[in-house]
Amino acid sequence: MHISTNLDTSDQLDVLADFISDDKEIYGSGMDNVAITHLYQAKAQKGRCSFFDACYVNGNVNTLNRELMGQSNSTLITSPINVYADEYLAPAENREAHCNLLKNTLNAIGNCNKDFNKIFIPIGCQEEGMPGHNIALILEKGYEGYNATILDQMGGASYAETKAQIMSDLNICSLNINPNINYNRYPMSYNRNDCATFTSLMSEFACDGENMSKMAHNADNFYQRNGEPQITENVIDFQHEQDQDTLVGVSNNLAENLIKETYEVDNLSRLRGLSDVPTPQEVVYNRVKKYYSAKHSGQRTINTNSREY
Repeated sequence: MHISTNLDTSDQLDVLADFISDDKEIYGSGMDNVAITHLYQAKAQKGRCSFFDACYVNGNVNTLNRELMGQSNSTLITSPINVYADEYLAPAENREAHCNLLKNTLNAIGNCNKDFNKIFIPIGCQEEGMPGHNIALILEKGYEGYNATILDQMGGASYAETKAQIMSDLNICSLNINPNINYNRYPMSYNRNDCATFTSLMSEFACDGENMSKMAHNADNFYQRNGEPQITENVIDFQHEQDQDTLVGVSNNLAENLIKETYEVDNLSRLRGLSDVPTPQEVVYNRVKKYYSAKHSGQRTINTNSREY
């Protein structure tokens, strides 16, 4: 399962260390897409779902079939896909590809060799003058094609232009989509820049086989009855902690690869007995410690050029 990124191993490790270093109830400026992609890939590797990186596949059906080879889970989760309310918000380089990524991904899924019961796509909302926001698009197989649900912790009125673009892409893709698209109208949880963790929690429900359109309906009923969101902050914080634990394991693997790259070996056993070679766990600990210390001393960033690994 490939990941498309222009970051080298060391820089990817920094992205994960930054996320891991936050206290479980602290969300800072949110979660980087590289970290989100590694998180969902790790869920697939644990057997929770099938997975592919939409940016790596880029709508190519042959590439998608290769990525899905050997993956048998009937629930598919992709990497996050940015959806742009206006195309000029997309990067100037390959702008058309960025703007069409959701539509091309849906078309590729519709023409691949797999038939999924549930498709879960984390969406990065991109609107003028608004901070980035993560929501979930879920397609669930029904009697006549897929039923689509959009889940947003803040409710249906937020990022309406992005959601309109999602609906437009759903209406013209090769998958058979029920035109009646479900979404939660009221908040499902309070937003503390924890939208990526909320979406991760939704993916866990999806992997457990929950009916996500029914979940949206139940959440709205709860809000109407009680005047507050159904999902409490401690539930989100627990998911945040679980996601951090998952990314510690991913970071250990990245650190092992970094050490092998540094010493130009294919196996760490070849470095046995060298006293100056750290373990992957030590590399991760030192990276996380730097970020944690920087945040708690009032610094916003650390000097990554000073790192040894």
